[in-house]
Amino acid sequence: MNLKLIATMTAMSIFAISCASTHPGRSAKSLNKKFHMPLKVSVQNIDYRFGDPFQLFEVTVENTSDEWVRINKSEVIINNPAQSKMSVVTGNDLVDWAQAMNSRKNKENHNRQMRDIGIITLGTIAAGGSNSSDPIISAVGDSSMIGTTAWAVDEVIRKSLEKAEQSEKTPQNHLYRPFAVPGKMYVRKWVLLNKPSKNRINKLVLELESVEGEKEKYEISM
Repeated sequence: MNLKLIATMTAMSIFAISCASTHPGRSAKSLNKKFHMPLKVSVQNIDYRFGDPFQLFEVTVENTSDEWVRINKSEVIINNPAQSKMSVVTGNDLVDWAQAMNSRKNKENHNRQMRDIGIITLGTIAAGGSNSSDPIISAVGDSSMIGTTAWAVDEVIRKSLEKAEQSEKTPQNHLYRPFAVPGKMYVRKWVLLNKPSKNRINKLVLELESVEGEKEKYEISM
């Protein structure tokens, strides 16, 4: 590999990271006809396995204004939950899920550590992996993406287990906790949904309500 190609791949890596740093997921569209909050919302699926009755999402909320935006209430809108058999996991159920996931992650920890060592060794080559014609490089690139989402899932599990020692219904950084977004900045929240094991959630509707009582609905297709 010549120096020009390495430089190009490094530049592409930096560009890709900068582009994905704020909104790594799918952008939401507002369902409001008139009122719009100065927010840009996106959602990323960070943990899904076929046959699992759970799906974990990371929600990014960006404030495009200069003023603080304070969200008093957030909600995942589920139409006919009895029929769809979908629900947001909170409370003790969230702690039980986190404990079970922690056991699963511990079992997989050795393989992940070995994979991460390979990613660190190859460095910037991994950044261009998914677009590479070399199957080995391509596989490493895909693994780097898996490593990123694995870290996010581990963070969710840790926060959920910390909640077990408190009386709060939802842990820190959960979508259902009130939050504020500083001007021209963004925050990341997460939410876990329970669903039929053979189904994959490919669309979410979120409603955010400000402390002033203003509401806006967002739809995200994934």
